[in-house]
Amino acid sequence: NSTAEFTVSLPTGSYSHYYFKVQKRALGTTAWADEGNAIDNGTSNTYNVSINNARGGFEYRVIAAGGLEEFNNVYCRVASDPVELKVIDFSVNINGPSFVCYNNTATLNAVIVPSAGTGTPASGYTYTWEQSDNGSGPWTTVAGVTGATYTTPALTAAKYYRVSATVSGCGGNGVSSVFQLQVNPQNTATLTPVAQLCVGGNEFLLLFKINSGSPDNYTISSADLPNFNNILNNALTASPLRVGIPSGTQPGTYHLNFSVRSSVDGCTSVSYPFTITINSYPDTAKAGTDQQLCAATSTQL
Repeated sequence: NSTAEFTVSLPTGSYSHYYFKVQKRALGTTAWADEGNAIDNGTSNTYNVSINNARGGFEYRVIAAGGLEEFNNVYCRVASDPVELKVIDFSVNINGPSFVCYNNTATLNAVIVPSAGTGTPASGYTYTWEQSDNGSGPWTTVAGVTGATYTTPALTAAKYYRVSATVSGCGGNGVSSVFQLQVNPQNTATLTPVAQLCVGGNEFLLLFKINSGSPDNYTISSADLPNFNNILNNALTASPLRVGIPSGTQPGTYHLNFSVRSSVDGCTSVSYPFTITINSYPDTAKAGTDQQLCAATSTQL
């Protein structure tokens, strides 16, 4: 959207009076169209051409004649060689995910889209990223980020972004369209402590409550329960969950972790730690030595 200038001239004495007219055509086409009216340049054989609002994708030429009527006769006019203006003309868009999991980051990329023509550089751009809570402003510039890639902070609510770019002092078509980044609902749960267990049991019951989100998978893992096969993204059924205990597990306290996940958006909750305690059976009770009673109704054991 700037002004391009160049100069054309004819040999001295070509005409007694000089008229010039600028024409343009889209690249790859054949038909020329007038760009403005004919210019009466008097007796000067040199003409300085100014093209306002220059855009990429066009080439220009100047035709000259000794009178206005001569413009209509190809034998009475001359035409310059075409000149393609190397105009820097582009727009910028944002690519990235539409959704992000609660308290997660997202990576956004600015993409330069050159307009028709060959004047737009492939590199060397400086970017300005902006963010807003509502998509309409006020907009806040993201400090310290001037590259094409921007990684957001961990998000807990929706954010809106836009970006602009400059190269060689040119800003193209200005700021990008607004990019909306939604945050998926947080998956949270509450666990009820597991009741103490006796050695030899083959399972325990895990009571839970979903507080937010819509998870449909669960994971249980342990680093210290011998031979426990971690449960990965099993279908989440109603509380309580029946969880197997490996055969031969010795008495002790073991540490496990529980998390839930939505298979729709892939968002996983934080990990909830819990423990199970397996107790030994008590020693066999001893009532003392055998006694012989004579019609007694009670005795001391």
